[in-house]
Amino acid sequence: MSQLLLALIIKAILTTITFDLKVPAGIYIPFMILGALLGRIFGTAVQHPLSMVVSGANSILELDIPNGGESGFCVLPGVYALLAAAATMCGVTRLTITIMMIVFELSGSTDHIVPATVTVLAAKWTADALEPRSIYDHLTEVNHYPFLSNKSRPTNLAGTLADITPSGQSRHYVDTTNSCLVKASDLCTRLASLRSVGELD
Repeated sequence: MSQLLLALIIKAILTTITFDLKVPAGIYIPFMILGALLGRIFGTAVQHPLSMVVSGANSILELDIPNGGESGFCVLPGVYALLAAAATMCGVTRLTITIMMIVFELSGSTDHIVPATVTVLAAKWTADALEPRSIYDHLTEVNHYPFLSNKSRPTNLAGTLADITPSGQSRHYVDTTNSCLVKASDLCTRLASLRSVGELD
């Protein structure tokens, strides 16, 4: 349990670092791991006290599997980790069907289809109630990426994409109309201004 808590703290710190890096899987995988760690900690915390308190084959917390199979406790930390990872990913990205497919790929079966569906939908509804937009919508707005929303209908169909796409801050560009040669000092000044507002890409 202490190792899981330590891993959760370290991963949370590292996720804050990788969150703003322009690298693939800088958001999706770290949040999936955070959710899995939280679920595993919760499952272990529930399983350990119950396994010490309850004993005997006739316990209601034990699952008797027919056909000569093994019996074990119904509280499985691995299942909690899988469901918590799915809930965390859904809460951050607001994806539902994609995450359900990932859960089926990770588990290799459809045994947990009902709890996975309930968990993902509960995470989606809770996240939508707290904040309607996903993390990617916020990153698009912060980085001032051009985004054409499917909820707004353009009125001028004869215009260009720039006419119907909301513009962000003032565009930073280098004027090469008269000459393709640009002073290095100008480039350094513009690079410093981009760095100051966090637009390094």
